[in-house]
Order: sequence, then C-alpha cells, then structure tokens
Amino acid sequence: MTLYYDLETRSRCDLLRAGSYRYAESPSTEILLIAWAIDDGPVTVTDLTAEPVPPALWQALNEDTCVVHNAAFERPVVRHCLGADVSPERYHDTAAQARTLALPHSLDALGRVVGLDNDQAKDKDGKRLIRAFSLPQKNGRFIEPSDRPEDWQRFIEYARQDVEAMREIYRRLPTWVYRGDERRVWELDQHINDRGFLVDTELARRAIELTDAEQHNLAERVRELTDGEVGSATQRDQLLRYLRDTHGVELPDMREQTLLSALRGDSLHELPNGARELIRCRLKASKTSTAKYQAVVEGACHDDRLRGGLFYYGAHTGRWSGRQLQPQNLPRPSIGDDEIHAAVDGIKAGAADLLYDEPMQVASDCIRSVITAPDKLVVSDLSNIEGRALAWQAGEEWKLDAFRAFDRGEGPDLYNVTAASILGCQPDNIDKHTRTALGKVPELALGFAGGAGAFQSMAAIYGTRMADYWPTLQMTLPASAIERAEQAWETRGKLSEVEHDEWVASEAVKVAWRDRHPETVAYWYEVENAAKSAVQRPGSDFTARRILFRRIGHWLVARLPSRRLLVYPWPRIVQATRGTVYGSDKCAKCKGEGCKRCGGIGYTETREDLQVRRFRGSNGYWETTYSGRLVENLTQAIARDVLASGLAQAEKQGFRPVLTVHDEIICERGTEPELSAILSTPPNWCPDMPLASAGYEATRFKKD
Repeated sequence: MTLYYDLETRSRCDLLRAGSYRYAESPSTEILLIAWAIDDGPVTVTDLTAEPVPPALWQALNEDTCVVHNAAFERPVVRHCLGADVSPERYHDTAAQARTLALPHSLDALGRVVGLDNDQAKDKDGKRLIRAFSLPQKNGRFIEPSDRPEDWQRFIEYARQDVEAMREIYRRLPTWVYRGDERRVWELDQHINDRGFLVDTELARRAIELTDAEQHNLAERVRELTDGEVGSATQRDQLLRYLRDTHGVELPDMREQTLLSALRGDSLHELPNGARELIRCRLKASKTSTAKYQAVVEGACHDDRLRGGLFYYGAHTGRWSGRQLQPQNLPRPSIGDDEIHAAVDGIKAGAADLLYDEPMQVASDCIRSVITAPDKLVVSDLSNIEGRALAWQAGEEWKLDAFRAFDRGEGPDLYNVTAASILGCQPDNIDKHTRTALGKVPELALGFAGGAGAFQSMAAIYGTRMADYWPTLQMTLPASAIERAEQAWETRGKLSEVEHDEWVASEAVKVAWRDRHPETVAYWYEVENAAKSAVQRPGSDFTARRILFRRIGHWLVARLPSRRLLVYPWPRIVQATRGTVYGSDKCAKCKGEGCKRCGGIGYTETREDLQVRRFRGSNGYWETTYSGRLVENLTQAIARDVLASGLAQAEKQGFRPVLTVHDEIICERGTEPELSAILSTPPNWCPDMPLASAGYEATRFKKD
C-alpha cells in the first residue's frame, strides 16, 4: 500500500537557520498534527496533542511506501519524534520529483503549475496558522489549541488539504526522471545527508568572535571616514551615496568585481584616498565567512556533524547545490595549506588578530578547514570534466586524443596546448600566467558559444588583462582571425565599455579558438536545430550526435547518453527581432552611423527563438535559450552523471562518502589512489570518454 502523509510541528529551534536535522533532534520539537491517507482512502488528520499515533498509521509507517513532499524534513522528524526510522528506499519525494522536471518544489506553487483546483491548492491562510501554532510567540510561549479552537480547526483543515494536494500531484507528475538509476541517486543522496560530515565547531565559534570584532572595527573606521554619515561598511545604499556625493565616485553597485575594478584604476577617474579606503572596508566587511561559520554553529547536530548539506537536483541539469554551509560556494583561499594550518591554530587560540593584518581575509581563507573528519578525509576531483564531456559529445577527436595523451603521462596539459596553439609555440614553453590567460580562460569561457563578453567576464575572475597580449597576438594568430576581430570591433566592440586592445584581443582569441574546434562549433547549431525541430514536430525524434530530443505534450526532453532525461517544460518557438547598432560620428566614443545614445540600427533580422518556462520560487517566466546554453546544460548534465556514477561506486565499495562539491567526492574511508581510480573509470554508457581524477588525504577539507 501507499501512505501519504504530512507533518505540522512546533519547536523553539529555528528551522531555516538550523536545518531539518538539527531541528528534528531539538528537545523542543514536537509533532502537532499528522495528516495521512492510505492509497485512495480519505485523509485523516491525527491530532497528537490529544491522541496517540493510530495503529494503522504506525503499521503503514513501518511497512508501506511513504509519499511525502520534502523527505529531507519529514524523515528526520519522524525518526526523532516518533522513533520510526524509515529508510529512503521506502520513500517517494514529490518535491524531488518536481525538481527533476524543472518545476517549482514548493507545494503551493507546484499545485498551481499542475492545475489543481482552488480547494486543493495550498491554503493561503496556512502561513498565518503556522506562525500561530508552530513558532513561539514574543513572550516565549506557544499558542495551544485550546487558546484558539477555531484557528486550530482551520489548521487541521490546512493539513488535510496539503495531503490531498500532494496525492493529486503524485498522480499527475510523470516519473520520467525520478526512477531507476536516478531514483537510486536520490536514495544515496538521502543516506549521505543522514550521515553528514564532521565540522570543527570550536573553530567556527572562535572565527565568529574574530569576525564580529573586526566588523566592529570596520564600522568604527567607516564612521570616522564619513563623519558619521555612514554607520557601517555593510550599509550599501548609504555608502554608494556618500562615495558619489562626497568623492564624486559613481559606482553602479557594490559587487566585488565592481569594487576591485575601481581599486585597479579601471574606472573613469582616479580614486581619492578616502574613497579607496572606504571601498577596501566594504570588501573586507562583505566576506561571507561570518555567515558560513554561523551556519556551522547553528546547524551542527549533537555529535558535531552537519547533516542535510546536500540539496538533490539543486540545478536544472541535476547537479547538487548546498544548504546551510553551502559547501559548493566556499571562497577560494588566498594563502597556502601550511599558512592555513597556522591560521586555524591562531583563530582557535584567539590570537589571529595579533598575528594577521587582515583578520577577515584569514577567516575567509580558513572556512574550508571547518570541514574535518574523525580520522581523515579522502578527496578526489574529476579533472576538467566539463571540457572532456564537451569534446566527447561533439566528437572533437584531436582534443580527446590530447586528454588521453596527458592522462598517460605522454602529453602536455590541455590548457598548455590551447595557449601554445594561440602563441604558435611549444606547450612546454608556456609559463603559469600565460597558461591561465590564453589556456584556461579560453577553455572555460568559449566552449558554450561565448563571445568577447563571456571571455572578458572569465578573464576578470582570473585577473587577466588581454590588452597586454595584443601585440603578441597580432604576430602569432592567423591574419584572418585578426581581421575578423577588427571587423567585429567596428560593429559590436565599440558599443562596449571595454578599450580597443582589450576587446579585440579577446575577440581574436575567440575566433582562433572556434577555428580550432570545428566539430564543437557545428555541434552547437546541431543541438539548437534538433531542439527547435522537436518543439515544432511533437512526438518525432531529432538527434544531435549523442543526444535525442523529443516533445511530449508540454515537455521538451533531451535524452542524455546515460539515458537520463533532461526536461524543459512548456517549450515554444517565438519570432524575435535582432539588430546590430553602429556607432555615430556625433558621439566621441562610438564614431559611426548611430549608437545607443544617438540612435540608428545597422541592420535587423527576424529569427525563431526557442523559449522554455523557468521558475524562480513560485513565479514562472519565459527564458530564451540558444545553442550555447543548450550545450552547456547537456555538458553539465553529462558531467553530473559521471560524478553520480562515481559516487555510487564509492558508496558500494565502502568509502563512506559524506559530501560532493562541484566535481569532487569527499569520503571518510579508503585511500586517495583507490578513490581516484573509481572516478577515472568511465561508466558503461561512455566507455570511450577520457576521465582523470586526483586528490588528497588530509584531516581538513582544502582547495587542492
């Protein structure tokens, strides 16, 4: 039989801050209501404030398939509050199922999307009732059912409607993705979240003390610099206004890249010293380490393990995202491992402010070290998996051969190969800085139809200035690449905020990269054409090399080589007008026939755009997609399937995985060579994809 159930709870523990596992084990957490139904039977709401768990419900919890919405909450609470330790294998999570279909995972939004009637959709009064009965009031006490009997009956009805909506959603949602091997990936995700990873709560607490003291010092300095007009560096709008009105420094926002660009002198005017120091204070105060350390302290369970840190299918492609600490979003350290070890000791001793001039930076550098292990961490990272997956999909054989030669120890690193091809020299002659600027940046920026703008964004991340390479590039790149780059400058580059040499150098490298990757470029457009054709001819199959597209009703699906489906809801083809704006001789900057300021379109064209429905929270919106974005989705999805296969093998062979971060797997058992060997072994659906992995063994997590 199938048991559908939903819980309404109360606790003094903050669920959003602590996470579901810490919330579940809190002594103050208790279940108020269980709304449940078996198969097609009526929904019963059991009031646990007045009666025990009925025998029929208890038997179903221990024997039947349990359908819930958000098992990451329901399972820990049932385990701790009722003692029913139901394994993931007996659960079906409609929220996880919705994410595999690119649908919103909140119950009320999902109900609207699948077309439930108003009486089945989530009760809008529910949030008020939850605030009333599930959260402590300002005086510290809970509102009891006897205090508000009419509201309590509404709360019972609210719980009933949740189960009715969930059961109908379960019936309506297709199980194209959340089944078979992918279903087992979700089960493994649940086991890993149950296991959690060990965290150094002492380090987290002392780091919070350090950063709180430094935030106070920074606020004092900002008040001093602004004569009290700005209270702290975190007051975004006030600081922007002060910089503009007092120093004449107009900044569009307070993003890190904007501030770093201003400090480098890339803005229109040289920064006054006062403005420079204010910007530095803002950068220091904006470090995310304080919030992350706080998440560790608030989310760690009684055994100092942080559970629930992985979020299954957090991205449309199936990649994991993070919760609480959000390990997928940890800052890159600015110091080496030995220095980090010393800094950790300094923070825990309460002496970091004496030892270091930049305490906020030190705290940020040490945030990875908060993840530790009882004995050791065994970590392995797939090497350039997206680059390999893209070349494998597209059939870029020379590149696949280069990866294989490097893996055998017989050839140079791929980034060196790319940089050498641009400079017309041997890969062995490429230094570290050039490897990044002309090897890594192009490979990361251009694989998904990126242009000069994408190149510039990636170059900024790595601190690369392409104008420095322009004189060399004019001598080493083919004349045709230089000529096309200059032509593109006349039609597009002049409209950017980037200087000539910087933009044209980026464009020229882009042109040369595309010339060297003919199969990849062709693949971009094959994928887009196949997707559009599938949308226009429902039920027919269209292939782009290893990918098959088909439209099924309101869905466009792409079958991956692993046979998992990548789903795009509500696809449509729309007519869109494109235009290129030429410069104007009336504008000193643009010098041409017309510009953004003066008007005038060089040419226009009408084309067919592919749009799909996306959801941000409960709000849906149309997103235009194109060749590069589609291929990026496919590549990330294939890379994720490779990682998931390795994760399953690591679990099967007893490595005890506790986390995955991007393309890394973190375990608590085994050895690094053994784990790397698992990840380097291609799954059976891609036996010819060259894979490589390497890592380390250490007592703390680090950036390898």
